Amino acid sequence: MLSAFRRPSLTLILLFGVSLEMLLHRLATNLVSKRFVLADPLTLGGNFAHHFVAVLALAMAAWATFALIRERETFPLYGRLALLVSSAVFIPLATIGSFVPLAASLRPHINTSFALLLVALVVGFVARPAPLRAKVGVLYLVTPLFLHCYWLAAQQIPGLGPIGDAAGLPSRLFEAGEHMVVVGAFSVFLFFAPHPRLVALTQPLPLALGLLVTGTAAVLMINAYPLAHQAAYHGLGINLPPFSLQGAIHLVALFFFVVTIVALALRPGLARATAAGLALIGASGFQLTQPYQFLVTAIGIIVLMRAAMAEQQEVQLLRRQAEASTPSEEQLSRYLERCADALSLQDADIVALDSASQKLVHLRAVRHGQAVIVRLAVGAGTIDELEIIVGEPPKDHPEASLLRTRARRGKRIGGYRGRKSEYDPHFVLRDGGERISERLTDAALRNQLLRSMHGLLAIWPDESVVYLARPVGDGWPVPLAEIAFDAEGATLDDLKATVEMVLAAYQATRAGEG
Repeated sequence: MLSAFRRPSLTLILLFGVSLEMLLHRLATNLVSKRFVLADPLTLGGNFAHHFVAVLALAMAAWATFALIRERETFPLYGRLALLVSSAVFIPLATIGSFVPLAASLRPHINTSFALLLVALVVGFVARPAPLRAKVGVLYLVTPLFLHCYWLAAQQIPGLGPIGDAAGLPSRLFEAGEHMVVVGAFSVFLFFAPHPRLVALTQPLPLALGLLVTGTAAVLMINAYPLAHQAAYHGLGINLPPFSLQGAIHLVALFFFVVTIVALALRPGLARATAAGLALIGASGFQLTQPYQFLVTAIGIIVLMRAAMAEQQEVQLLRRQAEASTPSEEQLSRYLERCADALSLQDADIVALDSASQKLVHLRAVRHGQAVIVRLAVGAGTIDELEIIVGEPPKDHPEASLLRTRARRGKRIGGYRGRKSEYDPHFVLRDGGERISERLTDAALRNQLLRSMHGLLAIWPDESVVYLARPVGDGWPVPLAEIAFDAEGATLDDLKATVEMVLAAYQATRAGEG
């Protein structure tokens, strides 16, 4: 079932049908004059799209709820029971309403059964492993739907609405739901946009489409407000205010909604399913007056939840694979022991600790009378931090620091403050004492730095040098997968070259002594 949502072909067909239905049935029927030459073909096409969407949405909603009830690993038992009871009422009523108009006595029941279906879906989803931001996003999206269902129920069942001074409460809650829909159009960017979220704003296609759609809406609001208001009302079920501060908020929400959907759609796999779910919820409209609108909204919620749960499963699978490929502390210790032998380090002493989240390995040795320390903090399949120390660093800030401007093999580390010195376009050298620049000008040392340095080099002249790196990807220069497979045969070249680079930098800082 999850694989079907990774390639949401039926979902995309439904999305195309709903979009066509919105244009031809909800918009063209209400906005195009009957005297227009193509009025009859538009009406015929709108009716066809309406019935097509109703049948397809009914089949997909019935299958999706049945699959959720059948799959024990997806929802807990109480969630599946609640889903069974609510869908047993909602699906038959939606089936009847898709082919013949529902009787007045049955209309309140499809509304309330839809609300109960949402409760069952949300409760089951919150109880399962999924990203927290996706859970919060789904909870936010269904809240205005609950408010709308209560407003409809208060209208359809006279005894359900409050009386007296509180008689206007259902209408006020409905208006609050409308405002939440507008805010929710912006919020989906925070809850469902791909990470890092700011990248989505700078991608050309999402940005261009967002500006195009928002600009078109702004032009209509300014120059043809009655037409824009009717289009928003009949198409999306939203009361569009005139162009003002409130209207600008609607436009900003529309921009972020379009950018989020397009940015997700451009990514493969589950991101596209998330985009389809959000688009279904948006295209179904906030009217919730027709059975197909209830069905399409429910399908959109289910697609969002399934994509979020599948994403969490993928993250857990990758984490288990990373943990399986992470070497033990004994293997790491043996690897550092081999490295110490290859570097001719004396009096090597290795200490390894295994905590809940990290393996910490500490090598302390001596070379030419100077202390050499190599520290590894190893997470699940990654090197969280690599630290190499030569000498005894004082407790105060270093007098100079060298930072690579573009580290392709490591996360950037913030450097120390100080006056910049001209050194090399690939590095930023901050030399507080103005006596380090000339000590690092050796061509061989520069080549070593270009090959092996992807972090921060802190320098205390004549005392100590500390190299700090947070590798990415394969953990370079420490080959974790090789160490986990064979600690005796894992290559030493990269780590050895990095330690030699730090030793050479330490010697260079002492070269001008005296």
